[in-house]
Amino acid sequence: MVGDSLYTVEPGEGGGWPAFDGVVAQFDPDEDGRITIAHASDDPIWARSFTGMDRHIGNGDGILTREEYAIASNEMMRGGLARVRLGGEGDQGSSAIAWRHTKGMPSLHDLGEQIIATPALADGRVYVRTEATLHCFAVDRTDS
Repeated sequence: MVGDSLYTVEPGEGGGWPAFDGVVAQFDPDEDGRITIAHASDDPIWARSFTGMDRHIGNGDGILTREEYAIASNEMMRGGLARVRLGGEGDQGSSAIAWRHTKGMPSLHDLGEQIIATPALADGRVYVRTEATLHCFAVDRTDS
């Protein structure tokens, strides 16, 4: 968070979400073909992702269907660093996004691992956390 804005990273193209069939096999013990968010409670990263998908794309019932997952994962594939304005009331949707930067953002293929946290901004640097590594990106200003 900086000032009145929150900066967040979204998964980029080609490095995004696994296929529904693989995910549902992991989080569908009753085998009804749906992901129940409660079944992901032991995995906080998936639980948070499913909750966001259900809240913003689904109908908020705590269950993700194949169709909801497909729409949500496709929406999230745009990827990039986004600045989200804070201070509104209720669900702001895409109107709260001040900008989204997609060029030059690292992806799964660039870093070799899934990005699992929102980047941190400090002293002109962007810190990106993957499954096993903390990466730091900065502009080399020695040539200016």
